[in-house]
Amino acid sequence: GAEQRLRQRAQSCHRYRAVIEAQRLDPAHHVVVAVALVDHQPPIEVAGEGVPGPIAVILQHVELAESPQAETLFITCTDSRIIPNALTCSGPGDMFTLRNIGNLVPSGQLDSSVEAAIAYAVDRLEVCSIVVCGHSGCSAMAELLGESGATNDAGDEHLAAWLAHAQPAVAAFDSGRHPIAQAAAAKDFDPVDQLGMVNVAVQVETLMNHPLVSTLHDTGQLKVIGLFYDISTARVLHVRSGSVDEFHPEE
Repeated sequence: GAEQRLRQRAQSCHRYRAVIEAQRLDPAHHVVVAVALVDHQPPIEVAGEGVPGPIAVILQHVELAESPQAETLFITCTDSRIIPNALTCSGPGDMFTLRNIGNLVPSGQLDSSVEAAIAYAVDRLEVCSIVVCGHSGCSAMAELLGESGATNDAGDEHLAAWLAHAQPAVAAFDSGRHPIAQAAAAKDFDPVDQLGMVNVAVQVETLMNHPLVSTLHDTGQLKVIGLFYDISTARVLHVRSGSVDEFHPEE
């Protein structure tokens, strides 16, 4: 009946996702890896020293069933084009991810959801880095500049209330006079993306002054990094206090 068809469809979808993931892990052995992914456990004959790379990855992920082991708090936008794990070449369990419209960290600890995520990441997971990642063509930044072209819709007051937390970034942007905005303009980024980069810098500064982060950051125990993902070129840029450069993970 209908229930059986739904079960079969779900199983087919699960197997398809497993094959895609397996191909990403290791194209040469993707069939074996897909079987392990679908069955939720690797074949017993590979559970020892010298196991193939893809199976070893799966075995590592199985260990995450007991507890999270993330080393990075990754704060980014809710835009569906941003896939944090693909962007950072990381796997399940590597990052504790916080997403909201405009990748904002409201100053003054005014948002309970954001504060809970920061507290859990810093106090419970003891992450060693916090990343704020903005992106090109951000609708939130366009809204702040009045360039979204959106009409008045039901619920707009909620969006406006949330984006009010981005006003410090708009003020810092100063119609393009901020050093980061000028550096972005020199790289041919439009005002929306210029504001997006300034916004990243402002959120990074907010985090550096956060009571749970400041001491750890000042003593070198916790890095706070600003990134900007240019969707059209797939480049990741490093947003510093007054410059925008190509990001090198080893830095």
